[in-house]
Amino acid sequence: MVRRLSAAAAAPRARHQWDNAGVEHRDRAESLLPYMRALADPTRLRLFISLCESERCVTDLVASEGLAQPLVSHHLRALADAGLVQARRADGFKMYAVSLDGMAAARALAMELLDPEGVSPRARPGGNEACCR
Repeated sequence: MVRRLSAAAAAPRARHQWDNAGVEHRDRAESLLPYMRALADPTRLRLFISLCESERCVTDLVASEGLAQPLVSHHLRALADAGLVQARRADGFKMYAVSLDGMAAARALAMELLDPEGVSPRARPGGNEACCR
């Protein structure tokens, strides 16, 4: 069954001066999402916080977190893929530490997003009286 749109639904909607901002918003979101996704998981967040205290090997993280080794490795890889954690080999062990560059990049993006000074006047309560009228 093919649904046909009414003429009103098929017609292009009225454009506002801020409609072009959608591309910029998508770009900002795409930049921040890897960090947010990586830290949104409670296990990854705990591992990340643990690594903020000390560089550690998987065996140590398994023991301290009470998780299976494959699960810890999976979460560490997700953190590394997001750029928040880095690994190095030492004496046959893979040592994990936080990536200071990754942390700085994530912080800069998050601070930009959460900066109250960057909020448009239209975004404030009562700031877009023309909407839906």
